[in-house]
Amino acid sequence: MSAILLQTRLKDGVVALMPFLSVIIFLILGWGFQLWHPGWLVFLSIPVIAILLHTPLKDLPVALSPFIAVVAFLILGFAYNLWNPGWLVFFIIPMLGILKGKNIVKVVLYELSFLIAIAFYLYMGYEQQAWGYGAIGFLLPVAMGLILGEINFTFGRLEGLERKKAITMVMFVILAIGLFLALGFGLGGWAWAWQVFLLIPVSAILLFDKFRLTALMPFIAVIIFFSVGFFFGMFHISWLAFLLIPITAIIENA
Repeated sequence: MSAILLQTRLKDGVVALMPFLSVIIFLILGWGFQLWHPGWLVFLSIPVIAILLHTPLKDLPVALSPFIAVVAFLILGFAYNLWNPGWLVFFIIPMLGILKGKNIVKVVLYELSFLIAIAFYLYMGYEQQAWGYGAIGFLLPVAMGLILGEINFTFGRLEGLERKKAITMVMFVILAIGLFLALGFGLGGWAWAWQVFLLIPVSAILLFDKFRLTALMPFIAVIIFFSVGFFFGMFHISWLAFLLIPITAIIENA
């Protein structure tokens, strides 16, 4: 920490110090106040601080939205047992991204499609006790994207191996969505089923990039961290999974 303070520029130094400060705060919360959970949320400050210091102001809402969604989802789940429909908070990510569009008409139509889909899902769930049928409403934003020409299928323009990779990627996306809904509705696993969406970036890395375990390790670490913490109540230990990221990088670059 002293080396960072003395030899690093202020912005970079703050980012570099955050892992150490997070560990210190986490241990104080755990040993001092028995707040291992949700004290582990302090580790989200590491990427959040980096984003705050290195992201243009106009891009901050979109950049921070994944972390805001995760915190809101966990609070709704653990504090109020609202894993479903609490997972709807993740829609703030695409909805904030849509606001950056330049075509006002398209922005309004997209946002309305999301709001209508969410309202339909909540109505079918709470009023009709038919959450499964309510999920059909989320086809509306997809249909809106197709109508407005924002969602395009370009498999016909690809050939050979690239075409196969693109088709495989789409299959992984569909698989992830199907698994999430099946685990959520079938087993009530809204609290942990979201992890299947990590299949999407992992599959993209495996299909379109040179294989590097370092690139995959952040997703593996998240799964280990949350699964061990959630299923075994060991968040105070499972955070060590994130150490696999620098360890893997050191081994691969040795």
